[in-house]
Amino acid sequence: MFTDFNNSPRCLRSVESLDLSHNELTHLPDYFLASLRFLRELRVTWNGIATVGERSLAGLTSLQKLDLSGNKLSVLPPDWLNESPSLSELRIADNSLAVLGPGLFSGETSFFIFFY
Repeated sequence: MFTDFNNSPRCLRSVESLDLSHNELTHLPDYFLASLRFLRELRVTWNGIATVGERSLAGLTSLQKLDLSGNKLSVLPPDWLNESPSLSELRIADNSLAVLGPGLFSGETSFFIFFY
C-alpha cells in the first residue's frame, strides 16, 4: 500500500481530492499529507482510525472538506483544525467522540460539523 505521500512523485502533489476510505488506517501521523498543498477534499472514512497526530493536517492549507466518518476516534487534539484554515466542512459521524475539547474550534474559520 502506498503511504508515503510526502515523498510522492510531483504529479501527485497537485491532487485536489483524495479518498483513502476502507484502507485499514489506524492512525493519521503528523505531516501525513503535508506535500499535497492543493488538496481540497479528503475522505478517510471507515478505516478504524483511533488517533490523529497533533500536526496531521499540517500543510493542508487548501483543505475545505474533511470526512472522518466511521472510525474509532474518541478525542481530537486541541488546535488540530487550525492547521487547515480553509476548512468549511467536517464530517465525524460514527466515531466514539464523547467530548470535543477546548481549543479545537479556536480558529477564526467558521464551518459545518456533521455528526450524522
